[in-house]
Amino acid sequence: VDATVSVFAFSQGSKAPPETTQCFRATFIRLVSLLNAMMMSDLEGETLPASDSAAFSYELLDAEALDRNTLRLLQGTAVKRSILIFQWISNLLDEAQRNEVLVAPPPLLTRAFKAMENGLHDYHLALKLAYTPFPFPYTACVDVLLTVHFVLTPLVTTSWTDDACLAILFTLSSVWSVWLLHLVAAELENPFGLDDTDLHMGEIQKDINSTLRLLFDNTCQHVPHISSGVNIDHLQHNSAHFSGLPSVVEDADARCVSSAYRPEASGPREMVMNVVTSIVMNRDA
Repeated sequence: VDATVSVFAFSQGSKAPPETTQCFRATFIRLVSLLNAMMMSDLEGETLPASDSAAFSYELLDAEALDRNTLRLLQGTAVKRSILIFQWISNLLDEAQRNEVLVAPPPLLTRAFKAMENGLHDYHLALKLAYTPFPFPYTACVDVLLTVHFVLTPLVTTSWTDDACLAILFTLSSVWSVWLLHLVAAELENPFGLDDTDLHMGEIQKDINSTLRLLFDNTCQHVPHISSGVNIDHLQHNSAHFSGLPSVVEDADARCVSSAYRPEASGPREMVMNVVTSIVMNRDA
């Protein structure tokens, strides 16, 4: 997402035709959504065949719009689809720079490539959690010690008390507490799996897609400016809160409408009519 923000900002001053720039943005945002889904597929681990990956059913941003050759190459790649798509995105950025779609100076343009590299680096770190198992000797040692603890605890508790109920209570609380901690640790070994206690990767994909849709919308291509007639050298101390901004916008629109209906006065009659019109419109606003 960070790379998308930088890329879309750097394409604002594109020297290419508008159709070329829009096509670049549309292709880029579809590839980013597809890349995220393929990365999530890799993070599920090796417990399921690649064809049964839950990430293959995640929501994508109109991936069918990509050209047939791209989809054919993607389907023909059995492993490392995420690396393939990452390379395609890098190729797309390089082509956009050569076609003057991205016109930012090279030192600034490297921020987009750096954001992509940071995402790939974090992806490889997450792969370590998914594919690096807990050391087997350590796991076997813990299982043996817990089994010994399970066998010896009832013998020890019966020597502490003659009450059978208390002995059972002490045994269960002591044994099950350590076993529960052991089972929880095993459950958290891969948080990207398909268990109910794992991360909801499908919801994460939907959230990323909604962010990409927002970035692709014309709202994010807007460049804010200061209103005309505002003293830019002075900051008001009693600035309106966010909840009060709609009223500020309405007042500004009313003033614009009022000034638009105020023709140049050419005589006393016109001056009086202008004053009356201004008073009425300000009262209605």
